[in-house]
Amino acid sequence: MMLAKMAWRNLWRNKRRTLLTVSSIAFAVFIAVVMRGFQLGSYETMIEGTLKATTGHIQLQHTKWWNDKSIEHIFDYTPELVRIIKEEPNVINSYPRFQNFALASNGPHTKGVPVFGIEPENEKKATGIEKVLIKGEYLKEVDHGVLISVDLAKYLQADVGDSIVLFGQGYHGITAVGKYPVVGIFDYSFSAVGNAVVYMNLNEAQLLYGAEGKITTLSIALSNNDFTQSTQKSLNSKLNNSEIAVVNWEKLNEKLIQSIQLDNVSGQIMIGVLYMIIAFGIFGTLLMMAAERKREFSVMNSIGMRRSAIIKIVFFETVWLALVAVFVGMVISIPVNVYFYFNPIHFAGEAADMFAEFNIEPVMRMSTNPSYIYWQAIIVLIICVASLVAPINLIKKLNVVDSLRGR
Repeated sequence: MMLAKMAWRNLWRNKRRTLLTVSSIAFAVFIAVVMRGFQLGSYETMIEGTLKATTGHIQLQHTKWWNDKSIEHIFDYTPELVRIIKEEPNVINSYPRFQNFALASNGPHTKGVPVFGIEPENEKKATGIEKVLIKGEYLKEVDHGVLISVDLAKYLQADVGDSIVLFGQGYHGITAVGKYPVVGIFDYSFSAVGNAVVYMNLNEAQLLYGAEGKITTLSIALSNNDFTQSTQKSLNSKLNNSEIAVVNWEKLNEKLIQSIQLDNVSGQIMIGVLYMIIAFGIFGTLLMMAAERKREFSVMNSIGMRRSAIIKIVFFETVWLALVAVFVGMVISIPVNVYFYFNPIHFAGEAADMFAEFNIEPVMRMSTNPSYIYWQAIIVLIICVASLVAPINLIKKLNVVDSLRGR
């Protein structure tokens, strides 16, 4: 304890050197936290957008739907199923959807598109699609109309008030055909489902495809991603249904996970390069500090202090220096983290188009997960301790007589 106190006092004998060293390490911590925060935040935005628009944290689907997304592989949406979902403590909402494909036509223009049957009010909580309406109005609970994406509207040359014809194959091979007025046009270019989509009321979709009372998927939103596995296990035990599979979001979004992991490697390499620079800086600083104090160490050794005690003092000095620097770095980085989480950077123009290509909302926000901030601090502490090799080696090989003579 006495050596630790002595080390703390030693640091402030040369305030300028200490402050410069603390500033350089703190700035490095700040840069590392900001870089990593924006990278992890982009992953969170990507995952959040995909889960809201498509799968949810957990999805109920027919056991054969995963391998063959055919309209024949659908299941009954019953009050009993709704009750089981609502009883789960971590479920905040569920979104029944009926998904199929159809040819959408307006005059001579025809295009194959995915068709989603949704519960309009419920879907607001999931995709927020009503916020991206650029023309017309949102679907009502009892509405025979459809919402179409802006790209589809341009291709079909359809506008609000026009009618489009949907033609496809229904349940058990029946012909599905219907004429629907366009009540709204939306721009959902950053959605994982693309920007050539038709949305309609769930009951209208069931009638169109001759599948009353049935759905293709039931997406479930949880209060926290950490509850995914426990909720999945609980639903599996309660449903015990050979027709319905309970699938978590990681399995449903394997390609997304793989792309994030690949990009994460490049981010870690960049952070690694930054830490190499930090390590060389810290190593050089500690070595210089030790070299400047050779006479001091020699005096301490000559009056009876063992070299092991001197090494301990240098160790405590380095730890104190690192702790102060890391603390300062975290203090200045956390407000930046909070600010850019609540005030993300919004992109427009070509930058927004680039985000849309990867199905990411064109915003950049910081991550809310504090663990990466702690890890930056821990890594810097490890680097500082590892950099003690040179000062310790210098103290061990110290020639007291030469040092006292100024050699």
